[in-house]
Amino acid sequence: MYKVVIIDDEKWIIEGLKTGVDWNKYGFEVVGDAENGIKGLEILESYKPELVFTDIRMPGFNGLELIKKAKEKLPDSLFVILSGYAEFAYAQKAISYGIFDYCLKPFEIDDITELLDRASLRLSSKNNTQTYNPFILYEAICTKDIDNIRSILLTNEIIPDNKRSITPLVSLGKNVLEFVNGTKHISFKINTDKYGYLVYGQSPHNISECLLTNQKANIKSIGLGFAVSELSEIETSLETASIASYGVFFSGKFGIYKNSSLEEAYMNTLLSDISDSLKRKDRLHFINSIETLRIAFHEGYFNIKTAYIFFNLITYLSCSDILSKHLSIFDDYEDLYKQFNDVNAMIDYLKENTLTYFSDKNNDKYSLVEHGKIKEILKHINENLTKDISVTTLASKFYINPNYMCSLFKKEVGETIIEYISKRRIDYACKLLHETELPISDISEKCGFHDYFYFTKVFKKFNHTTPSIYRNKARGIV
Repeated sequence: MYKVVIIDDEKWIIEGLKTGVDWNKYGFEVVGDAENGIKGLEILESYKPELVFTDIRMPGFNGLELIKKAKEKLPDSLFVILSGYAEFAYAQKAISYGIFDYCLKPFEIDDITELLDRASLRLSSKNNTQTYNPFILYEAICTKDIDNIRSILLTNEIIPDNKRSITPLVSLGKNVLEFVNGTKHISFKINTDKYGYLVYGQSPHNISECLLTNQKANIKSIGLGFAVSELSEIETSLETASIASYGVFFSGKFGIYKNSSLEEAYMNTLLSDISDSLKRKDRLHFINSIETLRIAFHEGYFNIKTAYIFFNLITYLSCSDILSKHLSIFDDYEDLYKQFNDVNAMIDYLKENTLTYFSDKNNDKYSLVEHGKIKEILKHINENLTKDISVTTLASKFYINPNYMCSLFKKEVGETIIEYISKRRIDYACKLLHETELPISDISEKCGFHDYFYFTKVFKKFNHTTPSIYRNKARGIV
């Protein structure tokens, strides 16, 4: 067991850490604590712990003074600063003392257990001689503080150039990646579920060979940035890796992902189709568009940022009618991932929760049906009118006897399946004739009629006029 000492002038912090963390699980044991720097130093000299948690501001002498004095006698111990303030001046000074991490209060237990995971790896690895502060490093990358980045890299004997570049990685999951011995790298925490890594001297094509292979259970996916030789490019490459790390959102499986090149023309086409369907309240067009979007996501045309754009667009265009009761706009793509975990759940959610926005007489009829199986059949018909639908295919899909299904449908809906499908298709044709400039032959296809003359015949049966005359009358043309 590795020994741990906690030093903080707030007793509840000490007790919270001692009782709230399963120390033994990570190979640690709390052997002592103190509420000021003077007593804390005495305990450190007595127990010689491998890991020390200390506050900055406390009686006696502060945490930095404690670390400076303790490091003289315990050079191999890992020190973690606890602070209620984002005291960057203290943190920058602390890096010269070789602290292991800098935790801001209030912290979550997950933050501490993640830290213990990394501390255990550091203590058990003889080859790991890295000395840097992950908190300072990530802050420097985000603010493009090149001087600070260079200082940290040089401390770890990492000097990027045209021959030996740096490749940023981002892992999605609550555990840190483990690398094979000899892989020079430094790591830092991005948030509770993401970690960043700067891997030195390895081609992006060889990254998978640098990782231990038994990590799938702990890591959801890994994003790969591009190799950089200029420090000014690290932030952009890290963001690229961060976006790519959400590859699991689209694939549903672990992997090392590169950021897809956005197909902007295709994205704009789909955005236009979805916007048009929402503005015209054309649910069938909307369903077809987002199902096309689902396929595009699975085939790698877009990334998590695109999913964020599409989700918020649909929310924005539909919320005026539903007063935002069902949909909410997310602040960033990380929130989108946390809410849905995969793109299929997101698409299904949009289909289900925009139903009220497209409210019409057919949805009203759907709400009146009580039989669960018939409700499923109605929903399938309403969302697949443009496809081939028959009694046989419906019976097969929903595992129900065809004759029984027809009888039950007529009883619940008030008309036969064929009548209902025909009426829905003709209703949709009327909507398209009135709201679009599409040729009538194209409308026939969009409504599930592959024979134009048959379409005209059925249309006339329900409307007592031809599609062309209906369109003219709808537009006031005699």
